[in-house]
Amino acid sequence: MVLSADRQVLLVKRSVEPKKGEWCLPGGFIELDETPEQACLRELKEETNLNAEIDWLLGVFIGSSSIYKSVLIVGFLVKNIEGQAEAGDDSEAVR
Repeated sequence: MVLSADRQVLLVKRSVEPKKGEWCLPGGFIELDETPEQACLRELKEETNLNAEIDWLLGVFIGSSSIYKSVLIVGFLVKNIEGQAEAGDDSEAVR
């Protein structure tokens, strides 16, 4: 989760299914030989063009998925955000 100094959360509007057109937190799947932390920062860059550092683990949850039935969700809070927010891979807008 990206939380600005004035406590705003960064969201992306999905450009692909599932849930195309809906707003969500930036995220995606962990690649082989990648840590959850590396995946978090990679997905943030791919979807928003922002770089950041992991601040702390928000939690680990089981979520339901129409495609995979269930997915493991790992949430991180990031800090020291750098760059200009722009929609990227799998997103059509960033706010």
